[in-house]
Amino acid sequence: MGHMYVYRCMNCGDERYLMSGIGMTFPSLCQEVMEDIASGAYGPRLKKAYKTCSLPAVCAEEKLYVCKGCGRWKLTPDATLYEPLDVDSVLDERFGDKTVRELGHVPYLMPNQLKSCRVVSAYEPACKCGSMMSEIKLRKGLALACPTCGVSNGLVELAGFWD
Repeated sequence: MGHMYVYRCMNCGDERYLMSGIGMTFPSLCQEVMEDIASGAYGPRLKKAYKTCSLPAVCAEEKLYVCKGCGRWKLTPDATLYEPLDVDSVLDERFGDKTVRELGHVPYLMPNQLKSCRVVSAYEPACKCGSMMSEIKLRKGLALACPTCGVSNGLVELAGFWD
């Protein structure tokens, strides 16, 4: 389950819906992110880490990232690459009709499972301006720069919940 927020710019009226958390499509989103990591879509560092990992896994929860340099922001799945701390204990876990051993990876991690994993390579997105972006918690009252006009007086309000 996740939270749905609405971003409104008080200057130009830009309005966007932002959905954080996980929902019913979470397993397929994790699979997409894993495939993108393996193909290099998230850069050579994550691709290399994926290849060296014995049981790669992701928790592709939607998260908000803000640029340290220019203030641009984006809501995107977290592509941090994980590996279980105890690889042997998860090999026989079933995901559908196959086990982790048969799949060669953990298809997805739920947020509450991250404590039993180690970070192999953290997702650190870069902004269009070249600066690094940092994760911040999406929440009611958060002030963000407008993606349309650039003015920093847009506000985030809670609009509901989704699944």
